[in-house]
Amino acid sequence: MQYPMPWEFPDKNWFRRTAVLLIDFESGYAGIEAAKTAKQHNIPVVIDVERDEPHVAEAMSVSSHIIVSEEFAGGYTGAGNVAEMLAALRSDPEQVVIITRGDKGCVGSSSEGDFELPAFDVDVVDTTGCGDTFHGAFALAIARGQPVVSAARFASGAAALCATQLGGRAGIPTAEQLEQFLSNHKS
Repeated sequence: MQYPMPWEFPDKNWFRRTAVLLIDFESGYAGIEAAKTAKQHNIPVVIDVERDEPHVAEAMSVSSHIIVSEEFAGGYTGAGNVAEMLAALRSDPEQVVIITRGDKGCVGSSSEGDFELPAFDVDVVDTTGCGDTFHGAFALAIARGQPVVSAARFASGAAALCATQLGGRAGIPTAEQLEQFLSNHKS
């Protein structure tokens, strides 16, 4: 798949209306260039990485928030535990790195310190789409100005609700459903 490069966007000032940029490992060099533009304008860049591609290291280096699965983190870094994985993935002390761990929750590291959040206890039907739901909800929370740990909890709740339905889209919660779920599951 070939993505348009930022200079090919019809609106050359897209960044003026952008609160956060979400890219993934398949965005290729277009994603890297968009991330560089966002970074120049102090726009947070969240990256979803699932596979090691030739451009992934550069894409992660220009992203402010790196979110990967534990499986990817272990394979990519060769590290034996999540603390080592977090350190190996972080190329800048200001970056946020989050490792999702399925039913074990997530762990993260930021300039404010390390954190661990347990997974929400739900009746899992299908985990299809949970990762993408996590990334999208996290980006939304960051765009709304939530602190990192709060954004990770918001994203974890969205992913948990996604897992309660069959298929990748049916379980994606509305804002109201997610807020209700989070208010009923204080941690």
